Amino acid sequence: MHLYRVVIGTYYLGLVAAHSEEEAIDTAIHNVLPGLRGERLAYEREVASAELIKASMFDKPTMII
Repeated sequence: MHLYRVVIGTYYLGLVAAHSEEEAIDTAIHNVLPGLRGERLAYEREVASAELIKASMFDKPTMII
């Protein structure tokens, strides 16, 4: 498991624990936009992005809640 920063469109930014970027995006979409189907689901997956959060991104020890 890794921690990903996920962005969906312009309205959601969050942290998701997942094994891959694709899983992080799917998990975020499922939890933030439940019941989304068809073209709208495909569009949200297309515009979503996920970035792996690495310990080296922080200058000092940090707790993410």
